Amino acid sequence: ESNNHNKKLHILSAPSGYGREIFEVADELKSNNYKKYAYVNWHLLDLNKKLFSEIEKKFNKNNHNLKYWKGDALNHKIFTKMGKFDLIMSTGFVDFLPDDKAVKFYRLVYKTLKSKGKFVTSGMKKHRLSDYLLRNIAELHTFYRTEEQLKDLATSAGFKSIRTYQEPNKILTM
Repeated sequence: ESNNHNKKLHILSAPSGYGREIFEVADELKSNNYKKYAYVNWHLLDLNKKLFSEIEKKFNKNNHNLKYWKGDALNHKIFTKMGKFDLIMSTGFVDFLPDDKAVKFYRLVYKTLKSKGKFVTSGMKKHRLSDYLLRNIAELHTFYRTEEQLKDLATSAGFKSIRTYQEPNKILTM
C-alpha cells in the first residue's frame, strides 16, 4: 500500500474553470489504457463551487479520480491545504493579473510543486482585434507580456529551469 502511495501523481489545474485541459489529458490516457493512469489524482481549484457540479455532469464522463478545491488561486492557505503536486497547469490566468500578482501566484505554485514538479502556464502578446474584443465586449483588462517578460516573472518567483515556446503566430507563449 505505501508503495502504491509513492507512485501516485497529483496534477492540479489552478484556477481550473471547466478544466478542459485536464479532461483532454485524462480522457486520452484512459482511452489509450496508459498503465499509470490509475495512479493519477486530478485536482481542480476554482472560486466557483457551483462550477464543480457542472463539471461532473458535462466533462467527467469517464469518471476520472477528481478532487475539487474551492478557493482563491492567490491565497496561500488553499495551497497549504491541498499539499504538493507533480504538475500544476494554469492557462489564461496571469493574462488578467498585474506583474506583482502574477509573481505572487507563481511563488505559490513554486512552493506547492514537488521537488521535480513541473508548471505549465501561458501568456499572450497583444493582438489588436482580440484586445478590442476583450476590453470593449467582455470588459476585461488584459496584461500582455512578451516571452522574456514571462521568463522574468517566473525567475522572480524562484523558478530556475524555464523553457518556453511560442505558437507559430507568436501571440501565445507557453
